[in-house]
Amino acid sequence: MTKRLLLTGFVVSALTLTGCAIPDMPINAEAQTATETPVEPVEETKEPEPAETIQEENTLAQDTTNAVLESNVVNSFDELGPTSPGYPITGIDALNTTTIRVNVQETLTDEDRTQTATWVINHACTTVDALSVVVIRDASGVDSNHYKNKLATLPACK
Repeated sequence: MTKRLLLTGFVVSALTLTGCAIPDMPINAEAQTATETPVEPVEETKEPEPAETIQEENTLAQDTTNAVLESNVVNSFDELGPTSPGYPITGIDALNTTTIRVNVQETLTDEDRTQTATWVINHACTTVDALSVVVIRDASGVDSNHYKNKLATLPACK
């Protein structure tokens, strides 16, 4: 019991000293006066206008398609004969500025994939300089990468 009284007395003393226990206690005037902090004038800034970036359109897929079709004197891949490596091509997509994906509607062997990639590069290399990688995606959904410098391309493509 003595410890409880001692603790209670300590709490009451602490509250009295801090002014928390006495509701009508006058507040120190110095403590109440707020000092003004200097405020720098805010300059109005305009939002930066979006930079007009001229984004170069990636035309690699269309350029490659056009070059391959023109070199075969046809308007579409299905006009090629069934013995042509280009006959099962359903489309060409640009993956970046140097890589295309050739979509093929048949399941191909590794040799067929390489032959199709080489065929595309050989027909496009003289007009599409940027082309360096051909990704073949066949009906199985498997992608295979074929690098121009590792394929047996025509001398004009080197």
